[in-house]
Amino acid sequence: MAFGQRNSISQTRRSFWLGFGYGASTNKQSISGMINNINLNYELRGHHLITLNAQGDLGEQVFYTPEHITNISSFDILGGKIYAGNSSLFTLQAGLGMVHLHSYNRTNIPTPSIYNESNRFSIGIPLSAQAYLVGFKAAGIGVGAWANLNLLQPVAGLNLIMPLAG
Repeated sequence: MAFGQRNSISQTRRSFWLGFGYGASTNKQSISGMINNINLNYELRGHHLITLNAQGDLGEQVFYTPEHITNISSFDILGGKIYAGNSSLFTLQAGLGMVHLHSYNRTNIPTPSIYNESNRFSIGIPLSAQAYLVGFKAAGIGVGAWANLNLLQPVAGLNLIMPLAG
């Protein structure tokens, strides 16, 4: 379905789209960095939406804290609502996911070495709000605000999103 055919939301036909995001994040240590995500969105009847989302940071904290590095990633399933206009979409979603936190300490003295490495997992509650301009036949552009509430390292951020219609 092309994005221009928004009347399909109220019909029995279903649609899906793939989104790629890249943006900034922050965590409880107030260290901000870059994060990317990919999501598969499936539009259901009644203006409902289900999304599979994979998200991970790009190791940006290496630049801000060279001695202690943390990388967080998550795999989430979200459900929510679609609010559609003529050439725009707005989504609100919440869900459940698995969060992986990989952390380690690094030193370059006298030679590079890694120590105190740990891998921890937790259940997370992802929240998402996204707005898309979708006036194109097979692609659009959007922005998203998101958060993942978990016991390891809650994170939040903003993403620039490139959705591709299916």
